[in-house]
Amino acid sequence: MALTFGEPSFARHLETARQRGLIPRVLTLPGLGLDVDAPEDLAAILAERTDTETQRLLERWRARLAPVTTKPGSPIPTR
Repeated sequence: MALTFGEPSFARHLETARQRGLIPRVLTLPGLGLDVDAPEDLAAILAERTDTETQRLLERWRARLAPVTTKPGSPIPTR
């Protein structure tokens, strides 16, 4: 099956499988229920608190950016 991106990718995956005569079975597995279609999806992955490579990568990025602050009245982050 071809990869699909953006919303509603899950529904498109199911429909593609059905068009090929397959009966999709949906499993609820930690860390696999979310993908990144939009920036807010990153926050949803962090909120899920699972032990995945994506979670660990996002946690490292967040830790690196944590010291970044914005001076009052300035939109430019500083360290």
